[in-house]
Amino acid sequence: MPAITTTDMIKRSLIALGDPNTAAQALHLIARKSKKKAKKTKVSGGAIAGIIIAVIIIIIIILVVLFIMRRQKKKRAQQQVQMQPQQQIPYGQ
Repeated sequence: MPAITTTDMIKRSLIALGDPNTAAQALHLIARKSKKKAKKTKVSGGAIAGIIIAVIIIIIIILVVLFIMRRQKKKRAQQQVQMQPQQQIPYGQ
């Protein structure tokens, strides 16, 4: 007998619960369906390794971009300091 897959089939089975044999069959089918749902698919080792490598690469890319941005910011700050006219303070004052 196939497993119960729709709510309509469950309703029909529960209506027929007056007969002990039908009730036992209905409970068996419901239990069989719930066991199939409990099965979980496992992620393969290759997929896990691929995910880890992708995450590491993304982190490295982010760090490189942040490093370059920080370096450019320092260069701009140094250029602005060099472009500003320097005030000459007379010696001895």
